[in-house]
Amino acid sequence: MSQNIEGFKIKPHQNKAIDELSKTVGKEIPCLDERGIPAFGYRIDGEDIVSLWLYRCGLKKFPEAVLKLSKLRELHLSHNFLSSLPDSFGNLILLQKLNLTWNVLQSLPKSFGNLTSLRVLKLNSNNLTSLPASIGNLTSLQVLKLSNNNLTSLPESFKNLKVLRKLYLNGNKLKFFPEILVEIKCLDELNLDNNYLTNLPESISNVDSLRILSLAGNNLKIIPENILKPILKLKSLHTLDFSNNLLSSLPDSIGNLTNLRILRLRKNQLNSLPNSFTQLKSLESIDLSNNDIIKIPEQIFQLKGLQRLYLENNRIMMLPETFGNLKKLKKLYLENNDLKALPESFRNLKMLKKVFIVGNQLSSLPDSIGNLQSLQILDLRDNKLTFLPDSVKKLQNLQELDLRQNEFNEIPESIEYLKNLKRYFLKLDENPLEAIPLDARMIINDAKIIQEYLRNKKDLKKLLDKK
Repeated sequence: MSQNIEGFKIKPHQNKAIDELSKTVGKEIPCLDERGIPAFGYRIDGEDIVSLWLYRCGLKKFPEAVLKLSKLRELHLSHNFLSSLPDSFGNLILLQKLNLTWNVLQSLPKSFGNLTSLRVLKLNSNNLTSLPASIGNLTSLQVLKLSNNNLTSLPESFKNLKVLRKLYLNGNKLKFFPEILVEIKCLDELNLDNNYLTNLPESISNVDSLRILSLAGNNLKIIPENILKPILKLKSLHTLDFSNNLLSSLPDSIGNLTNLRILRLRKNQLNSLPNSFTQLKSLESIDLSNNDIIKIPEQIFQLKGLQRLYLENNRIMMLPETFGNLKKLKKLYLENNDLKALPESFRNLKMLKKVFIVGNQLSSLPDSIGNLQSLQILDLRDNKLTFLPDSVKKLQNLQELDLRQNEFNEIPESIEYLKNLKRYFLKLDENPLEAIPLDARMIINDAKIIQEYLRNKKDLKKLLDKK
C-alpha cells in the first residue's frame, strides 16, 4: 500500500519515518521538487524517498528513523552535532552520496564499509582521528572529502579505492605523505594543504593521472628537492599550489614543470623568480599575491600565454613597458600596491576583461586605456583620480565601473557613452562631488540616471553657447 502526500505517492512506512523525523527536528519536512539546491526536505522516485536533507537541524544523535528509508540514495546531514553513528548505519546500502560535514564525529562504525554504492563521501570538518579499515570496501568511491579533521595516517585498505578521483586531506595532522595513495592510479586531484609535510615519496610519480596537487600551508621555507623532484615526474600535472608557506625563493628546477598551467604562490615571502621561470610556456595563471614584490620579475613578461595574473597586496611601485607583452591577459589583480601610473603599453592588452587596481596611488590613466575594448569590469577604488581620459568612452563592453574613494570634483563626461554599463554598477561614492546638485548626488550609483544627467548638462551648455 502507499499513501498520497502533497500530490505524490509514498509508501506508508516511509511516510511514518518522515513523521518521526519531523517530530525530531521540530518542524514538518517538505517534499521537494527538482528546482534549486535543497537544504531541508526530501525527494521521491516512484513511491520511495530517495534523497533526504536535514541541514542545520540541531541533531545531537543520529535519528534512527532514517534507517527506515532503505531506498535512500542521497543523505545530507551536515551542520549538526552528531558525535557518532550506529552500527546499523551500514544498512543504508543504496547510498551513493553522503554528506556528514560540520558535525563532531570522532569515529566511524566498522559497518561503514557496507556502503559499497557510495560515490561521493563528505566527512570534512569533524573530529576524526582515524578511519576504519572497512573504508577500503567503498570501491565505487570517486570523491572523498576528509578536510579539517585530526587524521595522522590512512589505513592500508585505502589502496582498494581504485576509482577514487578527488581526495581532500587538507587541514589534518599528517607529518608524512600517505604512501598508500600511490596505489590509486585514477587520482586526479589531491589536496594536502595545512598539514606538516616535509617531503614526498619518489613513488608519487606512479600516480600519472594526477592533475591538481595542493601543498599550501605546510610551513615550507624552501621547496626541497625531495618534494619537487617527485613532482617533476607528474606529466599530467597542470595545477600546483604552494600558497601560504614561508618561501623566500624558488628552485631553478621549477622551470622543468613545462606542462603546468596554474601555479599558486600567494602568501609567501617572494620578491624574485628564478631565470628558469621563463620555461613555463604553458602557464595560464599565476598567483603571486601577498608576497614582498616591489618590482615585477621580468620573467613574467615572457610568459606570452598568461591569462590571469594575481599581484595584489605587494609593494609594486611601477609597471614596466614590457607589461604590454602579456597580450593574452584576461584578468589582472593589482589591489593594494603603490602604483602611481600605468604604462602606455597597456594598450596592447586587448583581451583584458577584468581589471582590479584598488588601493593604489593612481592620479591619472593613460589615454591608451581606450584600446581595452574587451574590458567588462574596471575597479579603480581608493586611488587619487580627478578625471578619466576621453578615450574611456570607447570601452563599449564595460559593464561595471567602480570609482569610489577618488578625488573627482565632477562626474567624468565619458561615462555618458558607456552604453553597456549595468544600472547599479557605476559607483562614485566618497568623491568630493561638490559641484553636483544634491538630487544628483542622491542617485550617484544609478548609471542610467547619471548618464541622463550628463546628457542634459551637455544640452544646457550647447544652449547657453548659442545665446
